[in-house]
Amino acid sequence: MSTTIRSTILFTVALTLFISALAIYITDKYKEAKSKQFLSRDELFQIQANPFNININVLITQDTAKALAYVKEHTDSSITIEDFRDADAVTFTGQGEPTMWFPLLSKSPEGIAIANHELLHVLYYVTNRAGLVLTKDTEEVFAYALDYLTIQFYNNKK
Repeated sequence: MSTTIRSTILFTVALTLFISALAIYITDKYKEAKSKQFLSRDELFQIQANPFNININVLITQDTAKALAYVKEHTDSSITIEDFRDADAVTFTGQGEPTMWFPLLSKSPEGIAIANHELLHVLYYVTNRAGLVLTKDTEEVFAYALDYLTIQFYNNKK
């Protein structure tokens, strides 16, 4: 076999190995990027609304039947599946412990904004139960409470 043919074969093998390795690398990077896009799926955790002594359930699942069953049992037995339709997230504050529900929780600015939106609902519920009203005099208390709830939310998030 001539040197030219041997060199061509070696080059072709090397190029094939390089392209295969590159394809594996790109696939792994794509999977890694896609997995980082969402914080998680099907997760349940609690955050504490101290000093108000209230636990807030956080449920992340796309399974609306599962979410409905959980919220009916722990928060509000009067809700229906319609309460979950076309929602980015919902906070339920019925007779039991409040529950924040997310079908998915994205790390994008929009996802963080949705989580903050729901945390504001929780803050309103908690402070309302404590008899606090948002005024110029209590604004800083509300701001610190929102800071605290946000930190609790993301520290307890897997």
